[in-house]
Amino acid sequence: MAMKYTIIITPKARRQLGDIAEPHRKRIADCIDGLGVNPFQWGVAKLEGYVNLFRRRVGDYRIVFQVEKAVLKVFIIRIAHRREAYRRLGRG
Repeated sequence: MAMKYTIIITPKARRQLGDIAEPHRKRIADCIDGLGVNPFQWGVAKLEGYVNLFRRRVGDYRIVFQVEKAVLKVFIIRIAHRREAYRRLGRG
């Protein structure tokens, strides 16, 4: 039986998602649900220079997230247009 990851969306990422117009918001929400099943699915890439940060493309938007395998949790950190997605992430 496959283990399901718990999705935790930070308040900032939740606000960012709310600011995105439909139909993009629906596609992003569907993608986030998919990360709960498999956070290492096709299209997910590790961010270079960061510890345990990944990104998933959804059209012109990016979902930046952290995976904690030991506790089966995915933390959604940022949801933003590609030109803004990686600014001021900080090094981890």
